[in-house]
Amino acid sequence: MRLRALVALAICACLRLELFATTCVAAPPCARVAVDSILFVGIALDNGVPTDGNNESTRDFRFQVNEPLVGLLPGEKEVVVTDGTWLQKGHSYLIDAFKAPDKRLHLRICGASDEITDRPMDVLEFLRERARGKVKTTLNVRVTDQYQPVPEADVTVASPEGRRTARTGADGNAKFEDVKPAYYLVAAVHANYHYDQDSPSDLGVDVLAGTCAGANIQLQAEGAVTGEVRDVKGAPVANLELELTSLAALGKGSLRGTLNGPFFEAKTDADGKFSFDSISPGRYLLGSNIIGLNTSRVPPTYYPGLRSQDSALPLQVKPGEIVEHLLLTLPDFGGSREVQVCVLDEDGKPVPSAGVNTAHSSEENSARLGENLTTDQTGCVTALGFTRIRYEIHANLRPPGPDIKQTRFSDSILINPGEEPVHVILVLNRRFSFPKFTR
Repeated sequence: MRLRALVALAICACLRLELFATTCVAAPPCARVAVDSILFVGIALDNGVPTDGNNESTRDFRFQVNEPLVGLLPGEKEVVVTDGTWLQKGHSYLIDAFKAPDKRLHLRICGASDEITDRPMDVLEFLRERARGKVKTTLNVRVTDQYQPVPEADVTVASPEGRRTARTGADGNAKFEDVKPAYYLVAAVHANYHYDQDSPSDLGVDVLAGTCAGANIQLQAEGAVTGEVRDVKGAPVANLELELTSLAALGKGSLRGTLNGPFFEAKTDADGKFSFDSISPGRYLLGSNIIGLNTSRVPPTYYPGLRSQDSALPLQVKPGEIVEHLLLTLPDFGGSREVQVCVLDEDGKPVPSAGVNTAHSSEENSARLGENLTTDQTGCVTALGFTRIRYEIHANLRPPGPDIKQTRFSDSILINPGEEPVHVILVLNRRFSFPKFTR
């Protein structure tokens, strides 16, 4: 079985821009202090010296330290900070840096560095309160399964001074208030769950005084869903891609292809049998090609063998439960149909090693034509489809090398249902062109 979780991950797009500071995430002030943090208030003494002679390159700026906050040696009055060109001579800044292997101080990407103006700076106010010893130290442990919160998990944090326990709430968080600064071992247990070996957890965390440290524990549920797939004549269907997606991720009325919850994949074996392992508790839809991305060779089909999501039979998976002996019967998609695809260049010459792909489609009668289709030395490739299914295909050729701009595409062609064998010619466009759709 092939298992994966589709999740929406928030990515910090941290860009060093002229005239802007490097802050690009909304981390709370108490999370800005790390083991290697260097934070201080200082004045840029010059306009920086280019590190490689190029005026637009990073520069070494001399700073007068006016207010040491974290990480500097006692009595350190002047330091050099390496960064881009947005810093200016004579201006006062809050600097959030770290010491790189080259021994230079570099501004932390997505850090708190910013010019000090008349507007309030929450980070600076917090750091000053922390320097006075007036802020609390906390540790938050988040427990998840497939990136979803796991409530009622028992969490233990242990240091040389002892251990404390707490239970996660509905949001999957267990918060420890007023903890002592130390290195803590972190553990979480929950009935019918085990640690996710493919997603490393934070089993230890440094908690610094006056910070809000955090740790993430990723568990896997011990539920499972098993069964078999047969065609309309009762024969087992081998090597068919299946999907199991939670109703929360793909509910009624949601856009197909849009997922925001647990999602699992499996493929039938030679006997048509399938198994989904480590399934989180919840209600699911089972089927093939049900997320709208043409992920299998049959059109969207829902358990127990229906074409409509509205008519699908949801599955309830309870904690630690195995839902088994399911039978998914495919509708009649017709007999086999040979589809030959040949790829030519703009001069009409055959193109070997071109990829033939099926376009993503929200059409209810669409499916994927073949898998990993590549043209041979004659520029052609043959696949078997079904007579009652439509296919939208295009070709591409990416030459060796890192420059993806050299990739060439053909226009898309729609193959409508029919009984006769099909011969299709796809012509690669010249470089830097975009594919069009034709019927």
